[in-house]
Amino acid sequence: MSQVHTLSIRHNHRGPDGPARQPVNQVRRTSIIRYALVALLIGAFLAAPTVSPAQPVPRTSPQLDQLVTRIALYPDPLLAQVLTASTYSNQIFEAATWADQHSYLKGDALVHAIQDDHLPWDASVLALLPFPSVLDMMARDPGWTEQLGNAVLTQHPEVMDAVQRMRRKARDYGYLGPNGYVNVLTD
Repeated sequence: MSQVHTLSIRHNHRGPDGPARQPVNQVRRTSIIRYALVALLIGAFLAAPTVSPAQPVPRTSPQLDQLVTRIALYPDPLLAQVLTASTYSNQIFEAATWADQHSYLKGDALVHAIQDDHLPWDASVLALLPFPSVLDMMARDPGWTEQLGNAVLTQHPEVMDAVQRMRRKARDYGYLGPNGYVNVLTD
């Protein structure tokens, strides 16, 4: 059984013949005041509005366009992993560090190292390990990564619309088109 010890500070009223005794009325008054203060504190605590985690403010279309500009031209599979991994922004820095430390590994050797190290991160973060420059970009700007993750979680359709707007803009300016490496499909 554990005991709870509390400390209190009281004035020590000593007279020439030892501790002074407080009159009974003063003790009652002090007790009533203490109970009243405790009741006020409890009432204030119960009446206080509950604070919930702040919900991200929905972003406007131009804000989402700005947010996705640096990743909008990634191939669809890589874009999907970046968007999903951004929702695990707390894992990105460690993953980028691991990827940097293992940058000499490619292909099967990288796959074996990932498996051997039993990395604890989400699958979308693990899928970015072969792309250390992408992880590095996300790790160097954690505020952006977190904002992107929040937008993905709360405004997923709008984020995807922003990606499409940025891709259309790149195509209209001649920066996006099919070539020997990329196949651009227009619906």
